[in-house]
Amino acid sequence: MANEVNREFIAALAAANGLDLPDKRLDRVLKQYQSFMRQIARLDAFELKREAEPSVTFSLAKNMEPPAPSAQRKAAGGSNGK
Repeated sequence: MANEVNREFIAALAAANGLDLPDKRLDRVLKQYQSFMRQIARLDAFELKREAEPSVTFSLAKNMEPPAPSAQRKAAGGSNGK
């Protein structure tokens, strides 16, 4: 799919997500997207069983408080009023 992606595809994808990409940025985003798709294809090439679990899990240590919301998140009203 990386080879099928072009500037028009990137512009349409951006517009579908409510973004207005200037023309001068399309080539840069196109290269990044193509690189991303190549990496996804490499990952898909690994023969993993469907039930394979990730080797890394994330959890809080015992007695550890969750991190405070960032200032940006608070400004956007994402702190749930707490």
